[in-house]
Formats: sequence, structure tokens, C-alpha cells
Amino acid sequence: MANLSEEQQDIALKAIASTLGRPVSEIETLLTGDKPSEVDKMVSDRIKSVREEGTKSGKGMLQKAANAKAKELFKIDADPDKIEELLDVISKTYKPEIKPEDLTEEQVKMHPTFRSLETQLQNKDKEFQTTLTQKEQEWNAKVSEQQVKAMALKALNDFGAVIHEDAKIAAVQERMFLERFQGVTLKEVDGKTEFWKEGKRIEDSKLFPVAADDFLKGMVESVYTIKVSDQKEGAGVPPGSGSGGGGGKFTFTHFKGTPPKTLEEVNSILRDRNKYSYAERDEVTKYWAEQQKPA
Repeated sequence: MANLSEEQQDIALKAIASTLGRPVSEIETLLTGDKPSEVDKMVSDRIKSVREEGTKSGKGMLQKAANAKAKELFKIDADPDKIEELLDVISKTYKPEIKPEDLTEEQVKMHPTFRSLETQLQNKDKEFQTTLTQKEQEWNAKVSEQQVKAMALKALNDFGAVIHEDAKIAAVQERMFLERFQGVTLKEVDGKTEFWKEGKRIEDSKLFPVAADDFLKGMVESVYTIKVSDQKEGAGVPPGSGSGGGGGKFTFTHFKGTPPKTLEEVNSILRDRNKYSYAERDEVTKYWAEQQKPA
């Protein structure tokens, strides 16, 4: 203890003496004598003894608890000192009130173990059904998505979408077009196909399910210009004037340019989305269709 102050040495001596249950003077004599290592051995033995006493005490408490529970469950009047002895007593003396072979189905179902297993099975079944339903929904959504995509691409041809000559621009147009169908699903109701999105049915202005042709044509027109049929030269009429080839008078509201006289002029206007608004292009389309009517 040469490196400790006198106060620290005094505290250490008192702690050792208290642990060993010996007088401070005795510990001091042993430490300053010929065999100071005896103090170290005494401390080690004491620590070991305390541990053994704690373990024994803990086991004793567990044994008492086990014995008490055995009396409660199996009506055993015995206080063995070891768990092994307790199990032996139970196996030799416990006689169930009802033999297993004599149990009725209702008694088995009322047993806590059966109920626990039944609950576990029910929970597992619910988990399975939930997973199965989720996978079915994912698969149906994927199938529906492919169906919608096929209908959308077919609609481009059915409704005469004008595909841009530049392949890159055409690809961008197609991507923009298909993006408008994201989230759209199909449902068969009373033998008719309905379009749904975000859990709501897509309806017309009268709140009826929108017709497939109307829905698809509207989607095509929202991105593409639509081809119109050809007509004879000179069939056009000036804005606000009378008929040209028999289509009757047509008044332009939005379109302020020169009315087209040929199909080429019509398609040129329809392709120029930067110069002409949707309302103007739509008006030109209706005008051209009007000119195709017989006189």
C-alpha cells in the first residue's frame, strides 16, 4: 500500500476487514507480515462462499415456488428439495381426474392448450388469406394494366391518331399518352366493361359509366391530333360564310386563320400544336367534317 495515502490505506483495511468479518488490526498484521497473500486467499474464499450461498438461496426460492405450484395443479402434498425429486413425485402420484381416452370432443375443445392452438391456426389462416388476396390483387392489377395498355395502343389506330414522323418525338408522344392511363383499371359489371381510377368509376356528364369508345377517343385526342377524311379541292368556306361543297354554313369561334381547302392543309393545322390551341384544332376538325356532308 506504499502508493496509497494513510486515509486510503485505512479505508481499504476497513473494507477488507468488513468483507472477511475480521478486526482491522488482524488484517493489518497479516498484510504487513510474512504472508500477505493469505489475505488475498481469504477474500477469494469469502467471495466464493457468498456466491454459493446466493445460488443456494435462489434455488431454494425456486424450489419452494415449484412445490407450491405442484400442489395447486396436481394436488401433491410433498416438499422435495430438488426439481428432479418433484418431477418424480408428480409422475408417480398424479392421477388425472379423467382418462384421456374418455374425454369428449367438447372437453378437448375447452382445454386451454386446444384453444391456444386453435387461435394460432386461425391467425395463420388469416395471414395466409391476407397474403393470398394481396397477391391476387397484384396479379389482377397487372393483367388489367396490360389490358388497358393494349386498348390504348389499339385506340391510336382506331381513332386515326396522327403519329409524328420523327421516331423520337413519336416515342415521347406515346409515353405521354400511356401515362394518362396510369391507375386506370377495368371492371366487368353486368357484362359491360367499366373504367375505374383511384377507387372511383369514370363517368360521363350524366353520371353513367363512360362508354369505352368515348373514353378512349377522348384520351387519344388529349395527346394526338386526329386524321380527317379527304375531300375535293375547293370544298372549304371562309370563316363565317356559307357552305362550300354542301356542308352548310360554319361559323368559327376560335380559329382565326384561313379555312383549309385540302386534307394536307387540315393535317398541317392539326400537327401545329404550338401555333394552334386545342380549341382551334378541334374547330378545324369539325369544320372539315361538316364539309364532307353531301349538298
